[in-house]
Amino acid sequence: MQPDADADDGFEIRPRSSLEAAQRVLALAAVVDRVYEDPPTRVRTWVNTNKIAQHFSAEERAFFFSDAITEKQRVQFSWRTEALGTLLWALSAMKRMPSLNEKVNLSKIEMVQDVILRTSDFLRDAVLRSDDEIHALEESMCDAHWLVRDAQINGKKLPPKTNPGIVQERRHATCWLIGLGETWDDVPTDT
Repeated sequence: MQPDADADDGFEIRPRSSLEAAQRVLALAAVVDRVYEDPPTRVRTWVNTNKIAQHFSAEERAFFFSDAITEKQRVQFSWRTEALGTLLWALSAMKRMPSLNEKVNLSKIEMVQDVILRTSDFLRDAVLRSDDEIHALEESMCDAHWLVRDAQINGKKLPPKTNPGIVQERRHATCWLIGLGETWDDVPTDT
């Protein structure tokens, strides 16, 4: 059940559309590619040709267009692969999400080629899974996130077969998909 508005700030909670999810995939694909390409000639050409920069968040824009990124930034933005994988799952690129200790392998997802080589078609043809499927994944990510936070705060062992970084990024993506946060950069992932 989806509330009409968040009682705290009046912000309307509206699930993201298929187009919004596809645009977010483009932004994340560009940012993740930027992590590994230095200088980023090829990825910047792709971004400019397909007008992808308009879909960047403020943090992504600063990172993507910087010519002097730090190792800390590289690591931080490399984790976005997990958020990207979650959005690709939501667009039915994968039958199931990998386990919480298994990183998404973008090279094994056929839809990634459409994102890169047929960008306009990818945007036009994007269709999200049902709200029920997306909400079910968000609930499972919330539960996993709570277990990780509880372990970290209370000095407990982490849940078995769970990588906290994977959980954090996938949770961020699922919260965004269900409509939390006004922008990608301010998505709440409270537990």
